[in-house]
Amino acid sequence: MKFALFFAVAFSALVVAFSLQNSQAVQVQFLFWRFEGALVFVLLLTFAIGLLTMFLAALPGHFRSRALTITLRKELEKAHKEAELFKGEENESTSVE
Repeated sequence: MKFALFFAVAFSALVVAFSLQNSQAVQVQFLFWRFEGALVFVLLLTFAIGLLTMFLAALPGHFRSRALTITLRKELEKAHKEAELFKGEENESTSVE
């Protein structure tokens, strides 16, 4: 807990220092869209868009893995039940002899 708090305070200090050093105004133009703002906001917005893009790109793989995990758990459960039935049949056959 103390490490997390220390990390949060240190990270916040770095963000504040970064913001103070990159406060000059910049203009961004994309096709017919134009935005003018502080460099730090443009950089943070670009970073946030990159994070969102990575998250959305990873979702299909996550859902495939989750579906596979569910399928494999069902198969494992079925195999355990079959193994228990087999053990029960084996015990009955040895007790009859």
